[in-house]
Amino acid sequence: LGLLVLFAGCGLTPSIASKTIRLSAWGSSEEVALLKRQLADFQQVHPHTHVELIHVPENYFQKLHLLIAAGLAPDLMMVN
Repeated sequence: LGLLVLFAGCGLTPSIASKTIRLSAWGSSEEVALLKRQLADFQQVHPHTHVELIHVPENYFQKLHLLIAAGLAPDLMMVN
């Protein structure tokens, strides 16, 4: 979420075309529900930026490696 806040500081204005950012995360259904609420709040403040959540419930880092190798890496990745 910290990266989303940093991205928000980029100064998107209504004259800029809509963008989609892909965010990968893992977690329980409760954690994902909280993250979705935070993303909805972010999108209200930044209507020209859509964040697509990629929830990977198992084998998260293996999935990230596959996405990166395939050239499909998310724009933002939660890591520990």
